[in-house]
Amino acid sequence: MDPNAELNLHPASDATIAALPREKYADVKTADGEVECLVCKEAFKDEQVVIVLPCTHIFCADGCTEAWLKNRDNCPKCRATVPAVEGTQEADTVAAEEEETAEMRSDGNAEQDAAMDTVDAADVVAEKEIEDVVMEDA
Repeated sequence: MDPNAELNLHPASDATIAALPREKYADVKTADGEVECLVCKEAFKDEQVVIVLPCTHIFCADGCTEAWLKNRDNCPKCRATVPAVEGTQEADTVAAEEEETAEMRSDGNAEQDAAMDTVDAADVVAEKEIEDVVMEDA
């Protein structure tokens, strides 16, 4: 059985991938930055065109990064989400999923808060009963 079979992958759309900036490696490299593509492990060359993700991590633009993004909408290094291009079905789907997740969290928090209030009240009652027993024994 494939352990990844149940993963809910969110591929980036072709429009989102196409909208990502492409720069020459020589123009975006830093002294402590990436020296190779983390997807294909190829060393960058100064004249090579790279894709710059919104998180500022860079990857080669030779196809491996596009293949990654067609399966996942996040950075291969830090896993930051690559935002969908506005006005696409992908952006609408992501927004709907985020709203649904927020609603589920707020509903869950209300139930959890109520449960914690019940536990807190039970603790107060138990502490009072222990105090009463200690006072009777004294």
